Amino acid sequence: MTNEDRKIIDEYVDKMTKSFSNVFFSEIQGLKDDVKEIKESISKTNDCLAEVNKWSSGHQAIHDAQDNDREKSLKTIGVVIAFLAMASGIFFGFASINKKFERTEYRIETLDNFQRMQERYLEYKFKETPIVSTTRGGVIKKDTINKK
Repeated sequence: MTNEDRKIIDEYVDKMTKSFSNVFFSEIQGLKDDVKEIKESISKTNDCLAEVNKWSSGHQAIHDAQDNDREKSLKTIGVVIAFLAMASGIFFGFASINKKFERTEYRIETLDNFQRMQERYLEYKFKETPIVSTTRGGVIKKDTINKK
């Protein structure tokens, strides 16, 4: 090998080294840009995760408050149900009293009807008018009643 051959080889190696260096440099620059983008996306993701964490803690606080409100609501509902049970007991108690009162009225009416039936029967059978002490508000004397 001559010196010229060595020079040509050295130049060729230098050219190849420079071209490889340029390729590696551009690739490294691309990787650096990709790493920057990844860092930015990770920081955005971290920011999003921080927001999600804040939202999650706020959401949990709301649920805790709702649970406390739910306990109060359940106590309130229990009181309302007890009041409704008492009110319905009173209502149905009055309803049963009303039924008993209606039954009593019906029995009195039945007895009145029975008494009228007896009076009609006596009037039919014996052709007599039953003795009634008052008629239309006026007192009737017993001796003025017509007997047949």
